[in-house]
Amino acid sequence: MSFFYPPTITIDPQNFVTKLQQHMAELKPLKSPSNRKQNIFVHKDLKSCLHVFVRIDRVKKALEPPYEGPYAVINNCDKYFTILIKNKKKLISLWID
Repeated sequence: MSFFYPPTITIDPQNFVTKLQQHMAELKPLKSPSNRKQNIFVHKDLKSCLHVFVRIDRVKKALEPPYEGPYAVINNCDKYFTILIKNKKKLISLWID
């Protein structure tokens, strides 16, 4: 007993490939909503804090926290912080437009 039934329609492989190429050539990419602005919340006390947590921007292991820290703030500006990680200064962007 066969698991698959024999095909009822026979298709010429060359004709199939030609039609597939034509259909694939007609596909158009969708426009991305890149012009949409995101509202980013920044707490007012963030400018005066002495320590911050930094979000882990990668795929995390099971039960791994989404943030690292706290890290000491050396300097803060409107769009980035200078923090101390393992005795090295690092710039961390807030990514605000």
